[in-house]
Amino acid sequence: MAKRIYYNVPCTLFRNYLKDDNSRIRCLFDVINYVVYAEYMRLQDEIPEEAKRFDAACRNMGSGSLNMNEVLYDGERMLKSGKKEAIFSLDSEKYWEQVNEDKTPEERAMFLAWLALKSIQGNKPFAKTCNAMWLSRMDASTMIKKKGFGRKTTYSEPVERYNSKYKCSRLRALLYKYYHVCSDADGVRGFYFSTTLDFERFETSIKTAPKTDPLSEYKAAKAAAKASLKEFAKDLAHNLTRELAHDLTHDSTHNLTLK
Repeated sequence: MAKRIYYNVPCTLFRNYLKDDNSRIRCLFDVINYVVYAEYMRLQDEIPEEAKRFDAACRNMGSGSLNMNEVLYDGERMLKSGKKEAIFSLDSEKYWEQVNEDKTPEERAMFLAWLALKSIQGNKPFAKTCNAMWLSRMDASTMIKKKGFGRKTTYSEPVERYNSKYKCSRLRALLYKYYHVCSDADGVRGFYFSTTLDFERFETSIKTAPKTDPLSEYKAAKAAAKASLKEFAKDLAHNLTRELAHDLTHDSTHNLTLK
């Protein structure tokens, strides 16, 4: 049995996954370049020689032969830009299935929806979300984007196709059938789900779960981050003012001494 390798990449690498075939292929190339580069950097103390280290990184990630210059250039760029992004995690088997097999648009959307739910769930046995947060993560964002009159939630055109209660419910039904993702009924405050528990354990778990509202939690976290940033800006302005006053006083005293 082949060794299963796990790829952990920024969700932004899948931003255009549903756009068209060329964009999907580019996304998949970016994923393998990213994980090979990350492994290459991890091995730098263990294998000092660059060519040997690159070969080892390719073997460890199961990528086969790759262009070293391209991987190092793209990998460094993606690693720097993706440091603060949410993570999509998938095993090598699922990755190569997407690379080697023809998939329908619905199958690709199902795959992306599964990655998004896994990202939201993280290391917990189950989690709660809502369609707006789920679609936003499918759209490679940790934020729920709103614009226009009435502040309507917005997504890229490929993800917008799934922006209805019926289509999200259908995606969840397909995820249960093909990816064994359990979820409960979509209530006013969102839905519980699990990408890891079987249905019996999932039902038992959510019965004792506290009643939460993912949108309210998201808004509270956003407000806390905003307040923290405001306080930081206030402290920074205060410190700069003090430093400026000190510099002006020092300059004035220095000028008087010279006179």
